[in-house]
Amino acid sequence: MNTRGEQLELHEIAKAKFLEVLDTEQDKKTAALIWEKCSNMDSYIQMNFDPSVRKYLFTNDWSSIRDNINDFDTIKEFIHSEDEDNNLVPLIEILKNKKLFNNEISKDEVENERFESIISFPNFLLQINAVLNNLEEEDSTLDDKHFLNNLSWAWGDADKAKNFLFHMLKCRVLFDKYILKREYARDYKETGKWSLQRLERYNDGKGDKPKYVGTFGEDNSQNNKQLRTLQSCLRITYTSPKTMHWISLILTSLLENESCDIIEILEDYCKTKVFESKFENSSGFGFERIVFTYLDYLLYKNGYSYLGKEIIPPLYDEWQFQFRSSIEHFQPQNPVEGESWEADDLDGFGNLALITVSGNSKFSNLPPEGKITSYPSIIEQSLKLKIMKELVNFDDEKWTEEKARKHKEEMFRVLKG
Repeated sequence: MNTRGEQLELHEIAKAKFLEVLDTEQDKKTAALIWEKCSNMDSYIQMNFDPSVRKYLFTNDWSSIRDNINDFDTIKEFIHSEDEDNNLVPLIEILKNKKLFNNEISKDEVENERFESIISFPNFLLQINAVLNNLEEEDSTLDDKHFLNNLSWAWGDADKAKNFLFHMLKCRVLFDKYILKREYARDYKETGKWSLQRLERYNDGKGDKPKYVGTFGEDNSQNNKQLRTLQSCLRITYTSPKTMHWISLILTSLLENESCDIIEILEDYCKTKVFESKFENSSGFGFERIVFTYLDYLLYKNGYSYLGKEIIPPLYDEWQFQFRSSIEHFQPQNPVEGESWEADDLDGFGNLALITVSGNSKFSNLPPEGKITSYPSIIEQSLKLKIMKELVNFDDEKWTEEKARKHKEEMFRVLKG
């Protein structure tokens, strides 16, 4: 707690611990600068730096850290600290005032208000911790309840602190380049959309400006669309920051080789999760969410046809993942009309889909045909559910136990394929 009676946040305490073990004033200045620039997660890291520092740290196109920046001391050498002096406050002030730096809003920062990170800065620090220590996938490694304890090794001495701070900056550049964000601009200014873009420099004749282009070329290129959808699949499945181990998996791989196949790495991760869930022996609410979301990703990636009719085109442009957590019984558990199904079919995967809580509430106990006609937008939430709708419309215009069984077999084939 500082002298004004305000409770210090855990990452502020951690910052003080890091600065305390550094030997020189220049080291402390460099560390404070890295920390403060990395802490603004909702803008691209390059735009958090003053232009006079940006040109020394990043490549000419701004997309990467320069090759000759390979440790903390080389960052210190290239930073013109006199340009940043007005942002530095003595260490003792950390315990007196939470507002340590002058957060003057530049035009660049206003531009970056269109983006929103999928994790907070404290969780990003825990992700770096997991990367540097090659930690196994355990919830406690990313749990902020153990925040200071998990990080305490990193301020054990000056060398450890410098190594952590250097990798914080390096991983933050990779994070902004390869991990999706929410973007609020143009038609999506209110609702937002998933965005996978890297920052590049361009000159408009008046000066250097940032532009945002697809991480893998054009924003609508196959790899970009596929990776964006795959990451959004994981984002809506593992909603708690302490379960987002897929992020440290990507960062670890990129640190080893930035040319690694992230799509293959994440697909393998999802496959492992799906098969560990023992989905073929599951029933009803016992199915894990990753089974539904990864299936929707595969349907998005490869498309789906039934009896020669294309139901879902590959890389379907009109669809994106929403936050869905409610398992829906297409044939209701307590139908308002007609007979109830036997449990094996009712709770079988062929009769289930993952939709929003509000969508589940609206569907209630309506029959499948009523759900299709009354709430078509809810049907569109899930590509699996979209297929189920087409199966209803095929043949006898009804949803039957036999159709549900065949659909289950077909979707299991897709998952295992």
